[in-house]
Amino acid sequence: MTIFLFGISMGEVVLLFLVVLMLFGSKKIPDLARSLGKGMNEFRRAADDIKKEFEESTTEIKEELDEIEENMRQNSKEIRDLADDVYRDDYGTHDDSAVKDIYGLDKPEQSYEDEEKESEESLKNNEITANSNDLEIEDQMEVKNTDSENEEEKPEKE
Repeated sequence: MTIFLFGISMGEVVLLFLVVLMLFGSKKIPDLARSLGKGMNEFRRAADDIKKEFEESTTEIKEELDEIEENMRQNSKEIRDLADDVYRDDYGTHDDSAVKDIYGLDKPEQSYEDEEKESEESLKNNEITANSNDLEIEDQMEVKNTDSENEEEKPEKE
């Protein structure tokens, strides 16, 4: 009869326990178990500390990225304003469409998550459009087939 530990049978486990008992004595086994438990507890604490430190460092990185994103938004607003001023200086009037179309500045500011969602939606829309185009082509082919069948039937009737 084997148990779950590496194919060791119950007799081998008993023999192993007796050898440990003879080597360390009955008084030292509880001390060994206690020190083993303390070591495992220290290991668990160290692992938790590493996890906590990792989470703190990633939080700092996220904050820095948010700050960079905000700076980029401010800079893009300044660029839009400068482009608007240049257009007014050159042409003496203000036409929003001409200024906003430059480099896609007419689009609202989006975060990276919004851009990903938008690209996923456009891919889905393209797939839907492609599928509907395929269905339209199939419908047209069916109409043509029925027309050709009708034309073949007409000579037979005459």
